[in-house]
Amino acid sequence: DGQDQGTTCSISAGVLTCDLGAIGAGASKAVHISSPTTAASCGTVDNTASVTTSNDGSDTAGDSTFVDCPAIAVVKSGPATVYHGDQATYTFKVTNPGNVPLTAITVSDDRCAPVTGPTAKAGGNQDAALDPAETWTYTCTKTIAPHQAGEANPIVNTVTATGTDRHGEKRSAKDSHETRILHPAIDIEKTGPATATVGDVLDYTLTITNPGDVAFPAQNVVVTDPKCMEPPVLQTKGADATRGTFDPGDRWTYSCSADTAG
Repeated sequence: DGQDQGTTCSISAGVLTCDLGAIGAGASKAVHISSPTTAASCGTVDNTASVTTSNDGSDTAGDSTFVDCPAIAVVKSGPATVYHGDQATYTFKVTNPGNVPLTAITVSDDRCAPVTGPTAKAGGNQDAALDPAETWTYTCTKTIAPHQAGEANPIVNTVTATGTDRHGEKRSAKDSHETRILHPAIDIEKTGPATATVGDVLDYTLTITNPGDVAFPAQNVVVTDPKCMEPPVLQTKGADATRGTFDPGDRWTYSCSADTAG
């Protein structure tokens, strides 16, 4: 744009060609060129111009422009499951996928504070700038609060990492992680005769259910009754399709007997 009078320009296959016409002694003509940048332009962009004349040979000149593509990324990791009262530690890996250093790095978590670090800097030097290909590590530990009605489950934590490029512009990235709170529970109900005569054998039924959200290995489920002559015997697992585990919602029935001998 901004062509001088008498100048005609055209572009073919990405090459700009201008006919400047005659230039008097001591005079000059200029052509202003604008070119948009995209992600494909990141890094050094070289530009070379050449001029030819009909009466004085030719010449070339070049220049380079570095296109900044600042970027920041963060990946959060932590426990998949916890119990109330546990200490949950989260780890944040902050990287620079761009092509220029970032400074003034801050990392915050909406459900955990304080975030500490960087506890490690890998892939580069140890200066105050997060360089491309470097990885900075941060951590945060929180205590899982006691159970409350209506508590959020799973816990969803979101981390935000922010850095500043050399032009003072801030760049941010987020990542989230889910941690499920486990509530192991077991319930037992016992039924038997309301009355009996001395010498009778009393038959009891013991039914256990899993009202929690954690499965127990079958070998870890033990039912005892100190009044029974023999340990309770498993009678049925009902409609349980996974016999190897005592899952939430399962209902297993045992039986045992006691005598009333005086």
